[in-house]
Amino acid sequence: MEDKSDTQIKMDLKDSLKDSIIKEALNSGVDLRQYSQQVEQQLQEVELVSVQDYVNQGTSLAQLHSQFTHCDAALERMENLLSTFRSQLGGLSSDILQLQHQSAQLGLRLSNRQAARSLAGQMIDDLVIPEALIRHLLETPVTEPVFSEQLIILQAKLALSGDHHQRCSRAAQDVVPVLGALRIKVVERLRHFLLLKLQQLRRPLANYQLPQNSLLKHKSFYHFLITQEPEIAYEVRQDYVQTMSKLYFSYFKSYSTRLLKLVDTNSVNKDDVLGSEDASLGAAAAAAARSLFGRAAPSARNSSSKSTVFTLGTRIEVVTNLEAPVLVPHAAATGTSAGHKGETKYSYEIVFRSQHYALADNACREYLFLCEFFHVERAPAMELFQEVMGKTCTIYMKFVEEYVSTCYDSLALFLCIQMVQRLQYLCHKRAVPALDFYYESLISILWPRFEYLVQANIQSVRDCDPSRLYSHIDTRPHYVVRRYAEYTSAISAIHEHNSITSAMDWTPRLHHLLSTMQEEVEGFTLRLAAAFTKRKDQLVALINNYDLMLSVMTERNREESREASRCKELLSARISEFVEEILFVHFEGLVRFVKDCELILTRGLNEALRNEERMKLEYLINVISLSVLKSLIFLFDVKVELRKP
Repeated sequence: MEDKSDTQIKMDLKDSLKDSIIKEALNSGVDLRQYSQQVEQQLQEVELVSVQDYVNQGTSLAQLHSQFTHCDAALERMENLLSTFRSQLGGLSSDILQLQHQSAQLGLRLSNRQAARSLAGQMIDDLVIPEALIRHLLETPVTEPVFSEQLIILQAKLALSGDHHQRCSRAAQDVVPVLGALRIKVVERLRHFLLLKLQQLRRPLANYQLPQNSLLKHKSFYHFLITQEPEIAYEVRQDYVQTMSKLYFSYFKSYSTRLLKLVDTNSVNKDDVLGSEDASLGAAAAAAARSLFGRAAPSARNSSSKSTVFTLGTRIEVVTNLEAPVLVPHAAATGTSAGHKGETKYSYEIVFRSQHYALADNACREYLFLCEFFHVERAPAMELFQEVMGKTCTIYMKFVEEYVSTCYDSLALFLCIQMVQRLQYLCHKRAVPALDFYYESLISILWPRFEYLVQANIQSVRDCDPSRLYSHIDTRPHYVVRRYAEYTSAISAIHEHNSITSAMDWTPRLHHLLSTMQEEVEGFTLRLAAAFTKRKDQLVALINNYDLMLSVMTERNREESREASRCKELLSARISEFVEEILFVHFEGLVRFVKDCELILTRGLNEALRNEERMKLEYLINVISLSVLKSLIFLFDVKVELRKP
């Protein structure tokens, strides 16, 4: 205590004063020395009690010490045992790692051996030539299914034997000569079979579709030749091309030549145009009974000898029944015509349909055969098709060109144009584009001639003088107008069936031709009406002709054409003018009054209209009342005339 500094002493005193016992002793005023002795005495007593307690518990402590010693020995033994286990587990872990490594090596060796076994087994299987394979390929007929199966196996072996690594093996070197000899024998058998089938195509009157079907069943033979002997395959291909080219050429040339002899070449000539004179007209036409509005009833003028040139009739059936059976020349030539037996003649479009439907049907079948049997498509297929069918298409175009150059039947040509488009659509449906160029060439032959003939008809109407066609002109419909109505209705009816979208769209050019023709016919009707001196007769003639045109067009066509709409407008205008002309004679004042009122209304002068009404109505009433009875009698007579047939 003496070594401590004063500061430390002060701090200890402060801490001691904080003790509750000391604090209580100080507060109670107890003498500290006495209190200290008392505390010391108590401590000694407690010490004696504690020592006595330890002495009393000595045996227990000895036993506890003994137990601690035994536990320590047991724990030591446990530690040694665990250490042994730990060392053993360490050795076991290293053994497991070693076993895992050995297992991975064994697995790799197994997979390598299995892969080697598989490759070696496959190579051995590929190299081994079974006796059954040789026997079937050399002895079994090539038409048997088992031969085709063995041929596929041989082709696979030949492909593998050509591999570089295979050729380097000694086993392959032993097998390759045997495979080569077997390949030569098989190629020889296949060549003999295919050429024999091609010889069957050359037999007279043979159905070439049967050998073709047989070839398709064995198309794998040609594929084998392509891969193994390209020269032999080329020989077979060229032999087929030459055989079928000659066959198609001779067949279609003979067929077309015989069919063209059945065409009625005298039905239409260059003088059969709209504006040509009708020889059947004569005195009978001039003396025929007249009516104010003559309908298109059968008469000498309306049933001319050339009426069939401009009417369609049932000719449209060649388009609607495009896929009907074709004509057989010897059977078609011995039919009945006009009620008596003899050689039947047909219009050109009927023969054209039979020619070209037969060509399209055979060409589609041939194109599909070439693609499937010779394993070609797109451009190579088109080239091969041209080699086979090129000569036939050329002779067909020559036949068409020769006939069309002297043909004057424009309806037949237009029907042919329509059929060409439908035939092209039919080929596209069968996935055959090979005839597109041929059909475009046909259109380039047919359309200019058709356009020329239509222009010739237009020019004939333009040059037509109504007064020179016959001596007597009346107000009945003119036969030129009748021809025009029939002709334009026929063209429109044919065009109505043109529902196929194609690159060969002639619709704008056709509409231009029909519009030009209608303009010329309208001019002709005006020239015809100008031959009459009275305006009423002129209007009657115009109304009769327009009415005839409209009646024929609406009767012949399913839909209203541009020409029919134009005729309806002209007819309505002429009828209105005719009514006004009739009324003007007997109701001149009323007609003038109505016209003046219409003029005032168009100018928007409503007040002036009221003044005009007020001044003129009284006068008109007086005038009309005097002549109304006479006018009604006249109109009744006109009505009676209109009702006459």
